[in-house]
Amino acid sequence: INAEYMGKKKNQNQAPQAKLVVPEHKREMATLQERKQQENNERILRELLKRPENKVCMDCSERSPQHACVTFGTFVCSTCAGIHREFNHRIKTVSMAEFTPEEVQLFQNVGNKVAKEEWLANWKPTDFPLPNPSDNERIRSFIKFKYVDKRWKSSEPRAAPSRPTHAAGGKGARTRTRREDTPPQQHITTILEDPPELVVQQPSRPKRSTAAATPTPAPPPA
Repeated sequence: INAEYMGKKKNQNQAPQAKLVVPEHKREMATLQERKQQENNERILRELLKRPENKVCMDCSERSPQHACVTFGTFVCSTCAGIHREFNHRIKTVSMAEFTPEEVQLFQNVGNKVAKEEWLANWKPTDFPLPNPSDNERIRSFIKFKYVDKRWKSSEPRAAPSRPTHAAGGKGARTRTRREDTPPQQHITTILEDPPELVVQQPSRPKRSTAAATPTPAPPPA
């Protein structure tokens, strides 16, 4: 009984835990910012889909892909997207899914062009022709040979993307000045084809009198 009484007393003496309450207008503002961010991400991805290399599926000959493979940074059709999921590759639909800024940056840096240079570096159409969109078995084999077996993968590591000189996507981003961007200093004579002659005028000196100085008479003896 004493233990039960002491436990209840201890719980009564404990201060209630404070709960963080977010004002409604701040929650609405955060939701609005997230919605704008997602709209901007979708706009960027749709612009990437307009590039010639992204107008055709990465893994078959289907045109106008609408799915993004986050695992490899490529754009694929709905058929290939389903087969990629069989291999536990991450797939998102451009028009329906939410993308993080890092994922958007991935597709900007990679895309189907860079991915082909890496995963199909040693591939030739005679090795394994590009599958037809309706041939699921050949698409499955092509994806397996390409990404799982790495049959045609380049032996060289992918080149690192160039770093932007300012923060992307931020409002009021500050531009970083790099030393190599500053033009070298040049002398004025190298800039002007016919530089003017520089004349330095010496300050005039006061003229000394030519007349003989009159001697001062000595004082008379005392």
